[in-house]
Amino acid sequence: MPDMNSESADAVSRMYRVLNPSDARHTDESACRLIAGVNPVFTAEEISRHYYPAMKLVAGRRAALEETRRRENDLYSSPALKIPYVVSISGSVSSGKTTVTRLLSHILKSIDPALRIVHVSTDCFIMPTAELTRRDLMSRKGFPESYDWQAQMNFLKELRSGKREFSLPVYSHEVYDIVPGMRNEIRDPDIVLLEGLNLLQDHHDQDSLQPSDLTDFSIYLDMREADLEKFFIRRIISLAREGTGFYSSMKNMTDDELTARAIRVWNTVNLPNLRQHIQPTRCRSDMVISLDSSHKVKSIMVRP
Repeated sequence: MPDMNSESADAVSRMYRVLNPSDARHTDESACRLIAGVNPVFTAEEISRHYYPAMKLVAGRRAALEETRRRENDLYSSPALKIPYVVSISGSVSSGKTTVTRLLSHILKSIDPALRIVHVSTDCFIMPTAELTRRDLMSRKGFPESYDWQAQMNFLKELRSGKREFSLPVYSHEVYDIVPGMRNEIRDPDIVLLEGLNLLQDHHDQDSLQPSDLTDFSIYLDMREADLEKFFIRRIISLAREGTGFYSSMKNMTDDELTARAIRVWNTVNLPNLRQHIQPTRCRSDMVISLDSSHKVKSIMVRP
């Protein structure tokens, strides 16, 4: 849990309970094997023991909320407003947010095939490179001030007010920028899996609402700093070897040169952002998934 004095840390830890692997008794084993087939970085056993029971819990909370809304609509004789269930997935750079979010989408779809599930990354709300350059923020990319917070908040507010269609920008990690003219068209979602660095953070505009006020369930992916750094270095080397888009200029660098560059970026950008803005928000999450150096689940804790 968050770095704080031991008494406060103990108090925060008591707010959570550990999901026991025995909860896997509710798992559909055949479904887990199929899900592992389209998500090969995960084993069927890992999905069965950890991720599937966790998503059964999330699905149960969604069902309970839907029932509460139905009862309230009946009580006040008000028309039913279809509001998507919003699940946020946050954590550091290199914690595997995108990969885990894709897995969670497949599990939720397996639990209820009728659901329309969409995946949105808050990368689409990062300011374009030209604007970051104009504001001298390229070295702060990923920090709170590099996002168009108002656009992100407007999306969440409209989502929660019943709007059913959205056209969002598209961010490409290959070109390391918002892609001009490309849009992510979203229509009539039942569940929105919202993935990004900043979903448990306070935003910095003049608004009394926070992103976490507009989500139904929040998940934090937790890894040791040293493990995150090692994975980040490996990823930079891999992307440089592919040598496309933003990384084409690194194609001819040696492994030592790439490692030195990755360490410099980690120590000057990603690590400070993690310590100052991301890691302190763990205690705000409804679920903490702790991962080892290979991105395998060590434990899952959930707030009752």
